[in-house]
Amino acid sequence: MDVSEAGIRIYEAICRHDGIKAREIAKETGIEKIEVNRLLYCVPFVHELCYRDDDYYWHGLIRQTFPHPGLADFCGYYDTVSRFLQLTEDEWLEELKKLLMLIRTQRHVRRSS
Repeated sequence: MDVSEAGIRIYEAICRHDGIKAREIAKETGIEKIEVNRLLYCVPFVHELCYRDDDYYWHGLIRQTFPHPGLADFCGYYDTVSRFLQLTEDEWLEELKKLLMLIRTQRHVRRSS
């Protein structure tokens, strides 16, 4: 299995859950845990479309029961850069605040469950 295929399987496993640890991803995908850990940080679309919380649970930025197959092909880098360059400083700060609030909400929900 090549890196991109393994990355897609890992991404799909993450998106099917509301938080999943690397060892659970390994069990679900059949990929060794050490390889799962390596790929979580080195596959660009996994790194850009997922995040790890303080309790080491991985979450998809877009939660999907059946991930869209084309989403893994789009890292978002070029869109992110072009969008960033179009934002004013105030717009950028507002986007950053929204993202931080989303992360805070996710952490609070995770801790209360």
